[in-house]
Amino acid sequence: MTTSRPLSVLLAALGALLGGCVDVDTLIQVRTDGSGTVTRTVMVSERLVAPLRALTEGLGGDDGPRQSLVMPDESALADRAEAMGPGVRVLDVEERRGDEAEGYVARYAFDDVRGLRINQNPGDLTPAAGAVAGRLGGAEHITFDFSPGPPAELTVRFPERDGTAVEPRPPGDRSDAPGADALRAQLGSLFKGLRVAMAVQVEGIVLETDATHRDGPRVTLMAIDFEELLSAPEYLDELAERRPRSLEEAKELLRDFPGIKLELAPVIRIRFMDYGLRAI
Repeated sequence: MTTSRPLSVLLAALGALLGGCVDVDTLIQVRTDGSGTVTRTVMVSERLVAPLRALTEGLGGDDGPRQSLVMPDESALADRAEAMGPGVRVLDVEERRGDEAEGYVARYAFDDVRGLRINQNPGDLTPAAGAVAGRLGGAEHITFDFSPGPPAELTVRFPERDGTAVEPRPPGDRSDAPGADALRAQLGSLFKGLRVAMAVQVEGIVLETDATHRDGPRVTLMAIDFEELLSAPEYLDELAERRPRSLEEAKELLRDFPGIKLELAPVIRIRFMDYGLRAI
């Protein structure tokens, strides 16, 4: 069963009240011919979904098997595929459900990575993630270039900033600035339980890369547990006071935060060969 528009509105409202509790994981897999897949895993905590389920049951929901309130409908999946670039198409979507969270895994296919556009801002994947995306601005697309081999070379380009640096914090304590406490509290609510990760994995042997975080054929573009910020109020204050206009700017502010993996270079390259070949 897919989520109707009225239920989506209710879920968005509950998301604003209950905070995040959302995991968004994106894996881009690229073959040596430039084709590949995008796998998006979205999990939403029962803390967010349970109140909505109770509400719908109270309004006279059916007595059949428990329906997912997180799964996107076919139209939403098709729209997301189209937004990723020409020729991107939905392969399949699978519901995921555990004791503490429910969600889905959606897989998309592409024939040429050079046309692929991946929004690093979690956007409308879930209401809670969308609230953070709205706070940090609109779509921020990661794009790709590709040279066939052997060896093949994949280029990953991050969104360009507008050229305006995030202003450093002025001297003195601004913790009592008008609205700072309210904004800090709002950020804390949005960040609670929100985790966003994105990685590229090539199907072959990596010969060379200038990426910062590599594990075998996988390169992590970012892995951010926003809830960790709640245990470090100085970083939360930094975000509240500087008010970054995009996720790219927020990444710059978080570059030294322990436990977070971020790729800060504007462009990275990965040279790789098929498993059946060896470098000369």
